[in-house]
Amino acid sequence: MPEIVLPAFWKKNCSAAFADVRYRICSSDLNDSQKDAVLSCLVTRECHHQSTVKLIWGPPGTGKTKTVGFMLCSLLRMKCRTLTCAPTNTALLVVTQRLLKNVTGSLEYDTYGLGDVVLFGNSERMKIFVRPELLDVFLDNRVKILYECLVSSSGWKGSLLSMMCLLEDHKRQYELYLNERSMRDNKEGKIEGMSKNKGRNRIQGKEIDQSFEDKKGKKNIKKVIVQVSEKAEFGRSFLQRLVLLGQKKELLNVRHRMHPSISLFPNRVFYENQILDGPNVKERRHEKRFLQGNMFGSYSFINVAHGKEEFDSSHSLKNMVEVAVASEIVASLFKESVFTKKKVKVGIISPYKAQVYAIGEKVKNYSADFKDDFSISVHSVDGF
Repeated sequence: MPEIVLPAFWKKNCSAAFADVRYRICSSDLNDSQKDAVLSCLVTRECHHQSTVKLIWGPPGTGKTKTVGFMLCSLLRMKCRTLTCAPTNTALLVVTQRLLKNVTGSLEYDTYGLGDVVLFGNSERMKIFVRPELLDVFLDNRVKILYECLVSSSGWKGSLLSMMCLLEDHKRQYELYLNERSMRDNKEGKIEGMSKNKGRNRIQGKEIDQSFEDKKGKKNIKKVIVQVSEKAEFGRSFLQRLVLLGQKKELLNVRHRMHPSISLFPNRVFYENQILDGPNVKERRHEKRFLQGNMFGSYSFINVAHGKEEFDSSHSLKNMVEVAVASEIVASLFKESVFTKKKVKVGIISPYKAQVYAIGEKVKNYSADFKDDFSISVHSVDGF
């Protein structure tokens, strides 16, 4: 690996914390471009005479999430407060998983030491309970656990006092428990009776809804706002704005996930042939063919005729004809996997949440556990 050169002022003021982090970076399994990107960000953090903005970019499969996760772990070791944001919940969760993998790998006592890592957001939209490994750092879950521990009636103090009273006078405590239970049952019976009477006496009627014209007017206003926003380019990402301002970019130039025949076109057109193929994608075993036919090679563009895009309730696009085609291909792969007894992992990627959900519903009968012989995973682009 080539020597990573640091500025002279940094070598002079190099802290012990950074020296340790630098050693870990240099001895890690990051490739050279990833190491350069992480070190460049850490050096820039201490450099006050120039812009402290760094832009790391690269096509899919170059390890952006891995690089960011390693950088966040390094900043944590250097006791640097860091706020991490992402345009989608999926992207944020994937980065958090990568960070925790790096952090917990160096912890001596399981999750002890994760107190400095906090994940917060809308638990339903993030589907946090599908990823139980993230609950240790999820803010709402921590508050819930602390509340249960500190609440007067059932917390630590209340539980200890209750245990002491039970041991000192178990007969009286049992009598109190029976009385409380009897009172609670009577109270619940009265409430149930009141709710039934209320239901019988309820006046039938409907609330006045908005007129059709009002609804139509609101839709037109919303459409105009969207058009104005698009014309003003309010939807540009922070990354796009930085590029337009001429911000220098740290390019991750080794692709580990895409077959060379697939990456050839985007590499030539969009990246001026700067992207290198990783050694793993050059191996013969990386080229797999499970189904017979020319359309099932390394990659294919399949023209799905008669498909129609439509919006769901959250204004996300889906195409049910494409969903049916994807389902048929998955069924063929499953049949071939059973026949040949080969272990097959299928990944389906869509840029639209509605399409991800529709495909997921169509193929939900197949296993999502990668330990099984045939497994399938459906995600947005950020999910992979």
